[in-house]
Amino acid sequence: MNVYHAPGWQSDWLNAWLAALGVTRLLSNARLAWSEDVVPHAIFYIEESDFAATLASAFPTEDALNQLAVARSHPKAEFEFPRKVTRKECADRAALARCSHDGSLEALVTDLVESKISECADGPFNPPMQRGITLYERLLDMRRALEPDASQMTADSLRGVGSRVQKNGLGFDIRRFPTGAQASADVWVDPVIEFLCFYGLLLFPVRGTTKDRIGRQRRWLEVPSKSHAFTWPVWNQPLDVWAIDALLDMVWPESAAKRNAILGVQGMYGTVALKPKSSSDVSRGYGSERLW
Repeated sequence: MNVYHAPGWQSDWLNAWLAALGVTRLLSNARLAWSEDVVPHAIFYIEESDFAATLASAFPTEDALNQLAVARSHPKAEFEFPRKVTRKECADRAALARCSHDGSLEALVTDLVESKISECADGPFNPPMQRGITLYERLLDMRRALEPDASQMTADSLRGVGSRVQKNGLGFDIRRFPTGAQASADVWVDPVIEFLCFYGLLLFPVRGTTKDRIGRQRRWLEVPSKSHAFTWPVWNQPLDVWAIDALLDMVWPESAAKRNAILGVQGMYGTVALKPKSSSDVSRGYGSERLW
């Protein structure tokens, strides 16, 4: 296999970590490991000689995205899929998701809520959005931003010199704020990271709700506003998507050092949430802190 280092995708950047997982979801033969630097970066193992071009060629087209179970309008759906989803709308799309083995619906919402509640609960990776914009519409926006040369943009992003566009991305990367924490400032994102990040989210289904009616998503232990509510590991051996899927259920911040060493886990990070300026501020952002 060929080995490709991605110095631009560092483990302390949550969206880059999710994007790296997204690569293994789109390329079934890709393996992912992390370097042993002070701040590890992604390392990919793949047979193809041009990793960036191979990855860019695997990006689903806009037509393919329109077939997702979470698309605003779907030719086989009875209802539209709005920002806030009712049980009936969710059931409509769940039938489509099961038929096509589409994990996009469960990565965003759950209908496992109290019987008296008519709306589904959003997962922490499906944050509030202004003007009723859905996460699918943001994904579509990122796909369009990858044209006309997705291959070059991917290569630049992997090297850490990727182009940024003045958009909100998926809406939870704290690095999109130029000054760090000003919701009113212009926001900029790397469309390659944001697009692949969505496919990383497919490994994090939402199941049931917390006491605050927030969707209980995989590896989220607390409400999003609390420090270290979500934790993520880095590892030194090349793993495919299913090995990563298994690892995510095996390692936690409090795991014994010997167990972590056996699993090849060399570090763990936790989220640090952006604090909204007011109760009406819907801006969300997750930074990180190394736990060990």
